[in-house]
Amino acid sequence: MNADEQETLFKLSSVNAEICAADGGALMWLGIQDADEEKEWRYYNSHEEVQFLLWAQGQPSGGELENCAVMKGGTFGGTWADNGCHKSFKFCPVCRVRIPVFLRLRGICDSNLYDDRFILAGLRNRKPYFRGYYRSHVFHDDLGWRLENILENNTFAVMEESGSIDYPIGRNNWMFSHGFCGRKSGELISMALTQCQNNVKFTCNDGNCIDIDQVCDRRPQCNDKSDELDCNIVLKPEGYQPELPPPSLNNTGPLPVFLNLTLESFKSVEPIRNRFTVDVVVKMIWKDIRLHFKNLREDRQLNIILPEDAKEIWVPVVDFLNAEGNQNSEVDLHSKVTIKRLGGKVEDNVELSKEASIYNGHENYLRISRKYTITFSCNFNFFYYPFNTNYCSMIFQVKRNTDAYVALLKYGEGINYDRNDRLSEYDIGRIVVNKLSTREPYSGLEVVIQMKHLYASQILTIFIPSTIINLITYTTFFFKWYDFTNRVMVSLTSLLVLMTLFSQVSDTLPKTSYFKLVDIWFFVSILYTFAIILIHTIVESFHKYDMEIKEEEERRREVEKKMLGVAPPRSAFSDIASTASYISDDSDLGDSDFGDSDYDSESDDEPGGTALSHNYIPVLIDKWGNLITTIIYIVLNILFWAMAFMEKIQENIKDYQYEMMLQKQPVQDVRVYP
Repeated sequence: MNADEQETLFKLSSVNAEICAADGGALMWLGIQDADEEKEWRYYNSHEEVQFLLWAQGQPSGGELENCAVMKGGTFGGTWADNGCHKSFKFCPVCRVRIPVFLRLRGICDSNLYDDRFILAGLRNRKPYFRGYYRSHVFHDDLGWRLENILENNTFAVMEESGSIDYPIGRNNWMFSHGFCGRKSGELISMALTQCQNNVKFTCNDGNCIDIDQVCDRRPQCNDKSDELDCNIVLKPEGYQPELPPPSLNNTGPLPVFLNLTLESFKSVEPIRNRFTVDVVVKMIWKDIRLHFKNLREDRQLNIILPEDAKEIWVPVVDFLNAEGNQNSEVDLHSKVTIKRLGGKVEDNVELSKEASIYNGHENYLRISRKYTITFSCNFNFFYYPFNTNYCSMIFQVKRNTDAYVALLKYGEGINYDRNDRLSEYDIGRIVVNKLSTREPYSGLEVVIQMKHLYASQILTIFIPSTIINLITYTTFFFKWYDFTNRVMVSLTSLLVLMTLFSQVSDTLPKTSYFKLVDIWFFVSILYTFAIILIHTIVESFHKYDMEIKEEEERRREVEKKMLGVAPPRSAFSDIASTASYISDDSDLGDSDFGDSDYDSESDDEPGGTALSHNYIPVLIDKWGNLITTIIYIVLNILFWAMAFMEKIQENIKDYQYEMMLQKQPVQDVRVYP
């Protein structure tokens, strides 16, 4: 700033001239530049104009190519010259140091040999000298920078040359002359000599300090970007075994592992093949009190454990018991293992070369999440088909460790399902997560899913058509009772259609050892049609045609003649019987239908007619058959639909009771995060 400062700095820098200007050139950088505007020299940091200048003769001479300034020694006598601003020029800088300077050596794991606190105590061998509080010091000699035990001269470490600034400040690798920190002699150990505030600041590799909360935040703040290196957040203790489950928090009882499922969709429901396929996200939450974690964020999504690191710690494995292919949970590239920060930081561990915010495993939860597409088996019950309600299960069990070590528990309700699926045959009802009851010594959970069959399609394609066919069969009772040909043809056609429909429906359903409700429906329909055909046949078997009546009368007269010896007089009844006709007024009924065309059809409709007197039994059978089959058919229909809808009513009652139970339950106090 003035001539006095110039003289003082020239004397101080001349002491280190062989180091700073070994070729007799520049002693130091002056921290001024004219890069903004030529020949207007300003301070590099403040950009204020320089008031004091001491240029050597003929300087500055570099023009726009030399925009920085240096103090030169030798014949220049400390005067100034401009110089190119290149990093390749390794000149000494001018520094103002606050005395005393306290530093901490991080990475020391054995305080019996070396100090972890130092002060800057002047120069030694024309380099800064760092004195430890008790038993060691750091200095520069022919081997380079040395960390040495003062009491034992043969116990030391030498800093590896990094190729950058030749000072021990910052993070460097040190080679020890003896076995140290569990390493053999000659192995490199990372240590940091830093003045960054403990638990508050982080030491970059070059010695600069940043806020510790900025470490591993996916945004580099250090000039050398060292704050985003080595961001593995899991610290494992000595002898950690990932195949062994962690102990519980109080070291009594099994370790609780909380299971939470997100049922995204039902990809398919295949009742014929007794299975269903779902997309489900399986989440498990647990604590591992053996571990410590570094630099955790409030946002769980930033606390990610990479898959290769997750394989080095204990992660619960859940088997999907009733899944096809013996599937189980996995730790792979599709898995996401994160940590939820709930507890506070513990005391900083200076044995770590890098500062870090350390959290213990007692208070912070691990969570693994992965999406699976799983096909589960389910025994569908088709007795009430198509009014059936089935209950299918998804069974999850921890089979790697018994329930004495690991307990699988549900978090909250245990499952989330937004019910956005539009299934063609089933409606998903309530979903309940229960503790799995089994004789095996393993803990598990069973997810029970209510699947209600949608029966609207079956009513349109099965019940309405078959009912119409039965009605068509019933209408044959309204044909003339003696019109057997048309009656039986319509009934047989209806029976054939029913059998065909029944066969088509049966092909779409699995073969079962028990009757299904739809089988009973078709059985009743077919039996009803068969009964009508049977009644028509019986009516026809008792039907007496005109020729039969004439022959009967002739035989009767012959018998009477033989018995009396004379021919009896013809009665009015005989005359009517001989001329009665069973043919109606319709002209299209000819001889081919009833054997004669000279019957008076009017006698059929008159209760006192002669022909009707001879066919009283078939007419009676026809009327009573109509009445009895109709009543039986109606009663069986009532019983059928009562049974079908009673199933639905019972399920609705269960749903209502379940909703009431949920409303009465108190809010569950689960002290874990979702």
